[in-house]
Amino acid sequence: MAADTSTSCKEAQKDEKKILLLVSGKRKCGKDHISQLIQRRLGDDLGVVLHISAPLKREYAEMANLDYHKLLDSSAYKEVHRANMVKWGEQVRRKDASYFCQKTVETAERSGRPIWIVADIRRKTDIEYFNQFEMLTLRLQSSNQVRSNRGWVFTEGIDDSETEVDLDDYLDWDFIISNNDNNEALDRDITEICSHLRQRIGLTFSQDT
Repeated sequence: MAADTSTSCKEAQKDEKKILLLVSGKRKCGKDHISQLIQRRLGDDLGVVLHISAPLKREYAEMANLDYHKLLDSSAYKEVHRANMVKWGEQVRRKDASYFCQKTVETAERSGRPIWIVADIRRKTDIEYFNQFEMLTLRLQSSNQVRSNRGWVFTEGIDDSETEVDLDDYLDWDFIISNNDNNEALDRDITEICSHLRQRIGLTFSQDT
């Protein structure tokens, strides 16, 4: 009788090495959306989407008596509190630049998944911290017009802050893709990225269908 290769493959994945995909881009370029598309293509047994901002928002919400779950989405509620939340986060980072990255890794390890998709890389110090792991980097680009169509409005103190501009001069990206609503091109890019991620953890056959 032939062996159940799908089962044996899943069992083998538990012992495979981990690979990180670090996702960066400006506000409203679709970081969360693209990260979710990649995760769904990989499947729940392989990929997990993570946010450095999640532990930041959780701790800030507790301190300021805010709704943590509303801070997680793209609602106006988050935008109202964004400036003060960013300011508080910077105060924490000045004491320990890797504080929220460490918290993100703790969440990732609890997930038990071999592919960690960090959906909100914003600083060179973020990349430096995650460089201790095997990783790939992805820069998303969208035109200002497309970003505006998605609700982006330039906001002084936010769009010109370190969280938005620190990686503008970073050049060592493994992937740079355009997210301007060209679904066909985007699908090809996601297929390529998923293939690379699977290969890095030892899965050389294609499941990108």
